[in-house]
Amino acid sequence: MQDTVKQVFNEWQPSSGYQHADAPEMEWYSVGNMSSPDDKSEIWIPVVNVKQNINRPQRAQKVRKMKKTLVIIDIQNDITKNYKEIICNINKAIDWAVNNDVYVVYIRHENLSDGTRTFKPNTRGSELVSDLKIVSKNVFTKYKGNALSSEEFADFINKNGISDFYITGADAVACVKSTCYNLIKANYKVNVLSDCITSYDKRKIDEMLRYYESKGSKIVSLKDLLCQ
Repeated sequence: MQDTVKQVFNEWQPSSGYQHADAPEMEWYSVGNMSSPDDKSEIWIPVVNVKQNINRPQRAQKVRKMKKTLVIIDIQNDITKNYKEIICNINKAIDWAVNNDVYVVYIRHENLSDGTRTFKPNTRGSELVSDLKIVSKNVFTKYKGNALSSEEFADFINKNGISDFYITGADAVACVKSTCYNLIKANYKVNVLSDCITSYDKRKIDEMLRYYESKGSKIVSLKDLLCQ
């Protein structure tokens, strides 16, 4: 699907006479084995004719273009069991995102180095936990702490014009920390959901929240988020 999207925007669109319309894109996937040759998927991309659109009065858009995303980082089987204390809150945040037309993105970590035993590719430990709500196909794999190191995730951000991020997941002192720092460095708006992050060492969480805030992130509770 990623290759198809790139082909549409890099090859077809520049010479087509069409431009992207101010409306969300839609993806459809058949139910079953995604690696099967019989698997099917479709993408609908809203476009407008450039020539016909010239000098036409702009009407108010009925559909708001989504520029926010909820990011769930590394809630996988090999993550700390402390995740069970926040999984209910993360799922509530996912419900909020769905109800407010906010993209939901899942970030997975995989360790490729020989000296590690956790988060190994194609193992149960690298899979997302079963009690996490999965509401989209936006699942991206990273091999470093910073989620932006995933080229697929970076392409998703650019393609959809994402500017605001709501961060949840683990580990607060590692991948969450690195992702927040690098998003702020790239001039994105970052909101950390304080009761939706955890760590192997929970004593570090308050210290990390102060660190995120000192670097430019906004600290938001789930209750405040649900009241927005």
